[in-house]
Amino acid sequence: MFGSFAEGVRFPGGAEGVVRVQENFESRVLLLNGRLHESARSSDRGVSALFFRGGRRGFAYATDCSAQGAQRAADEAMRNLLAIPGVLPAACAPAPALRARDAGGEPLAAGELYELARRIDGRVGALCPEASSRRVELVTLGSNRRLLTAGGTDLFSCSPRTNLYLTLSLPDGQGTASLRDSIGGRGFSPPVLSDGAALDAFILALREDLRLLRGARPSGISRRRTACWTARRSPGGWGSRSSRRPSA
Repeated sequence: MFGSFAEGVRFPGGAEGVVRVQENFESRVLLLNGRLHESARSSDRGVSALFFRGGRRGFAYATDCSAQGAQRAADEAMRNLLAIPGVLPAACAPAPALRARDAGGEPLAAGELYELARRIDGRVGALCPEASSRRVELVTLGSNRRLLTAGGTDLFSCSPRTNLYLTLSLPDGQGTASLRDSIGGRGFSPPVLSDGAALDAFILALREDLRLLRGARPSGISRRRTACWTARRSPGGWGSRSSRRPSA
């Protein structure tokens, strides 16, 4: 897709601007108690053109990411620019700032993402054998972009991020206590997920917080209302919890 986009896109004379093609993607794998429950991938893509000339701007967008689609978007953006009457102040049309970014590696195939989730689930099971249930969800989000400018600049960037969402449950005399937390980083396989020591520390911290939560359950609440006692940590750190509430 990106290669064909770059071939033969003609920029209108006397205009500055950029033509960009972008693909957003999401991959998701969910394991419940060690069994694969969901594996999905979705994506959407499009091409846009933005031109500046004489203090005016013209923009257009299309879903056809071929070279022909990019050219149609560029032509439409130029027509939109020329349709603006008069001349706007030059300050209204700054040149776009473009910077090259880290490519971030190759996307993980569905099987590779599943294997990573399975290894994480194995560590969770080994470190928290007392858990009545465990939910391991890996989600990779990102976008691939390629930008062409009238001056001949050709930039490509890929900015993925992979997050682990882990939910553990422990039984007690009143029902089940559950706690959810997340960890992740930039890239398709960030160090925090591939580093065994860092991953173990995250799992153990969640287990300890869940034990504390179970011990702090208030008395005098009916079994029905405490059947799914939940909490979620705040982004500030492992030791802080933003909310604790019994579900109805």
